Amino acid sequence: INNSNINFNKLSKKDELFIVSCSYLSPVKRIDLLIKELSLITDIKIKWRHIGGGILLEEMKKLADHLIGSKENIDYSFLGHKKNNEVYQFYSDNDIDIFISVSESEGIPVSFMEAQSFGIPIIATNVGGVSEIVNNENGYLIDKDFKEGTIKGCLEDYLGKESNRKKDLRENAFDSWKEKYNADQNYSYFVNI
Repeated sequence: INNSNINFNKLSKKDELFIVSCSYLSPVKRIDLLIKELSLITDIKIKWRHIGGGILLEEMKKLADHLIGSKENIDYSFLGHKKNNEVYQFYSDNDIDIFISVSESEGIPVSFMEAQSFGIPIIATNVGGVSEIVNNENGYLIDKDFKEGTIKGCLEDYLGKESNRKKDLRENAFDSWKEKYNADQNYSYFVNI
C-alpha cells in the first residue's frame, strides 16, 4: 500500500463531500439502501463512487438513475471491479472524505482496512467484526437497522465539524489501521514474540 502521501490536513469543501463505497454488489451489501439514503440529501453536494461489480450492478445503476439521477447535488458513478492496486491508486489520487458501508453482515472487512490505511473515516453498520475497526473516534458506527436519514445525519455531522476534528477522525482512522492491520508492522511484532 502506497499511502505515504496522506494529507490529514486536507480540508473538505465547505458544501461538498466525496464519498466512496467498495463491495461486491450482492443483496447483503444493501447498496439499494445507500442509494435511498443519498436520495434524501438535498443540501449537500455529494460525489459518490462505488467500487465493485457483481450480480446487482445493472439493477443498482437503474435504481440510482431513478432515485438520484435527476438530483443536481449528487454526482455518482459505478466504477466496476478494480484490482487491489487500482483501489489503492484511486484512494491515493482522490481526496475522499468518507467511506460508507451499510452491509447487513460482515466479517472483519478488508475494504475497511484499505480505506483506513489512507486515513479515510468510515460510516458503517455495527455487524460482525465491524466494531473492531470502526468507532466514533475514527468514523461513525451505526445500528444495523438504522432509521431513515441516519446516513444524511452522519454526513451533515462530518461536514459541520471543525477542520481539526475532521483531521482527528482521519488520523484516528489511519492509526486504527496502523495499530491493528498493518501487515509489515504486525509480522515483525509476531516474529519478535
